[in-house]
Amino acid sequence: ALRGAGWLAARVDCSGLDGKEALFSAFAAALGREYFASGWDAFDDALGSLPYDEPEAAGYAFLMENYASLPADVAATFESSVKDAAASVVSNHARPLRALLF
Repeated sequence: ALRGAGWLAARVDCSGLDGKEALFSAFAAALGREYFASGWDAFDDALGSLPYDEPEAAGYAFLMENYASLPADVAATFESSVKDAAASVVSNHARPLRALLF
């Protein structure tokens, strides 16, 4: 439904991800890229640059499957990063960025 509405939507399976590097690799795979980020600052930048990388998208959604299996520290930093990136993307590009955690 999201893709049909023009959104960039990517499913990230968090099962078995044991740290931030594994999460960044899962994001790269979900987006069909070789690389997405190497640290939290780069991850923040990569999320914030999605409107430049995917300018036709009406919005950006990450479906975070098995999210509860992420280590607590990784999950907390991820949530903070997405919150900040979402505010930036809405403010600068008038498009939503969301992570759906399930």
